[in-house]
Amino acid sequence: MEVENITPIEGGITIAELYKNKADYAGKEVKLHGKVVKFTSAVMGKNWVHLQDGSMYGDHVDITITTSDVVNVNDVATFEGVVIQAQADGPVTAGTNLSFYSSTTNETFTLNQSANADTAALIDLVFTHHSVFKTNDELAFQSPNSANLHQMWAEFPGFDPPYDYTTDDKNQTYFKSVDVTDWDSLDYDAIEDIVGDIGTEIEYYGIYVGDYIAFETQMGYKGIIKVTETIIEHNPYNESYITFDVKVQK
Repeated sequence: MEVENITPIEGGITIAELYKNKADYAGKEVKLHGKVVKFTSAVMGKNWVHLQDGSMYGDHVDITITTSDVVNVNDVATFEGVVIQAQADGPVTAGTNLSFYSSTTNETFTLNQSANADTAALIDLVFTHHSVFKTNDELAFQSPNSANLHQMWAEFPGFDPPYDYTTDDKNQTYFKSVDVTDWDSLDYDAIEDIVGDIGTEIEYYGIYVGDYIAFETQMGYKGIIKVTETIIEHNPYNESYITFDVKVQK
């Protein structure tokens, strides 16, 4: 077996469970979280992907799927110089700040755009600034489903009318601080080893230049952010920015 145990995503199953209960899953859609161990392109008009997740049922250790996409074995996406503007508990213009980030597409979105279900499905984190003392301690990454975000917009009196930010249809992302000694050499396995068990924190406060912040997305992909710049403004609050590089499994 080539792959160590990979935790299923929320609502997902292991490859072993699929084989063990294949009659129950026949004709149904299932969610699998695995590692690409082999990719064969353009055979009978399809691309063939072999996945393993570390589980085994009998002699079955992997599953083969077909796709029109091109997939690389142990692939990692790297994005550099990502700039995000803070959401804040102050100005009405927060509704148009590009504070919502997708590590899948490397796109930023606004609060208004996050209300669209298709867009919400892409968003992995929200950058916020609860400014009182104008310090880095007040900068935060938050999971899109954090109840704190709903409270920020629904209860702050400066918003008229208040934004009804619904967390029910938003993704869940976990964060923790990690140490990275060789950023340039980070690959799929290195990210897996460094991040390890991500824990349960969905809000990460106190962001400084030089920090390495690990995250795990709703889909179970792990990544690491390297913070390269922070710009903090107290008034107007929404002029706070963060710049970072990110590497994420795919």
